[in-house]
Amino acid sequence: AEFGVTTVFDGGNFEFADHVYSNLAKLEQAGELPVRYEGTFPIYVPKLRNVAVAEMKRYREMYGGERLQFNTIKMFMDGVNENRSAGMLEPYADNPDFVGNTMMTVEELRDFLVELHSEKFDLHIHSISDLATRTALDGVEAAQQLIGDEFYPRVSLSHLELVDPDDWPRFAELGVAANFTPWWHGYDFDTTVPEAFGEDRINRTYIARPLFESGARVTYSSDTWDMEVLSPYLGMEVGHNRQYPIPMIEAFGGDINAMRLPESERLDLEMMIDGYTIHGAWAQRMENDIGSIEEGKLADFIVLERSLFDVGRREIHTVEPVAVVVEGATTQGALP
Repeated sequence: AEFGVTTVFDGGNFEFADHVYSNLAKLEQAGELPVRYEGTFPIYVPKLRNVAVAEMKRYREMYGGERLQFNTIKMFMDGVNENRSAGMLEPYADNPDFVGNTMMTVEELRDFLVELHSEKFDLHIHSISDLATRTALDGVEAAQQLIGDEFYPRVSLSHLELVDPDDWPRFAELGVAANFTPWWHGYDFDTTVPEAFGEDRINRTYIARPLFESGARVTYSSDTWDMEVLSPYLGMEVGHNRQYPIPMIEAFGGDINAMRLPESERLDLEMMIDGYTIHGAWAQRMENDIGSIEEGKLADFIVLERSLFDVGRREIHTVEPVAVVVEGATTQGALP
């Protein structure tokens, strides 16, 4: 809330969910929950797919309120490239016999989405590499073909470290949101991913501009509760520059001018703002209530100490709100 975030999607608390949500419910009942909070049930092993809907309904009944709600299930389609557990279309460069796997097949995801359509739930999918992303898009396409125009679930694919260029236009075509974690978009100083990908693939990671240009909804998230990286303004700066803030690089002992390629993926500041606001609102079915300042919407807005367009491009991460207003009430700071 101190960063001016008024609505958050929680990507899952694993076995701690009841502890977390019961305390959040108490905060809401006491009038002390300063944000809208979208909780979830995470499918991190295949068998949990069979209980996800029932658990979400239980969360709604036990903990749901006006601000604490449960509308979107979380699913892991693959792992991460650091430990070679992501799903790849082509083998890892340093392990030519291994491509990884996905949590569900196309057919299994199709059937799960049909169930979510019937139960009126949305789906947020962790999808790191190109095989996982293609499988997810194929599953969405298959489900939409079965259901038709009334297909209910809004689907987001998250992280998208590596996406095959043939799949870039499919996000807009299928109405799938592309969720990036932009504070990851700087140069990799201390990771094994370059060795895993090889030169060609490492130089086309975290590609968002073609998705924007095709009309896809691109959204952003932090992927962590670490207060040092939770700020949207850090995400805006790194997504804008493909470089980490100078103090972070100096802490790594790296080159302050190091940039993740391609340079063409230095996103416009307007793209960064849209991803954190109106596009994110759409992913949570709130585009008619929040995400932009216009008549008829809830009075959610922030006042920044400095304009994002006036500070230096490597100073964006230092910007802070002086006032945060949620539904017309000041929840942080004070209005000028």
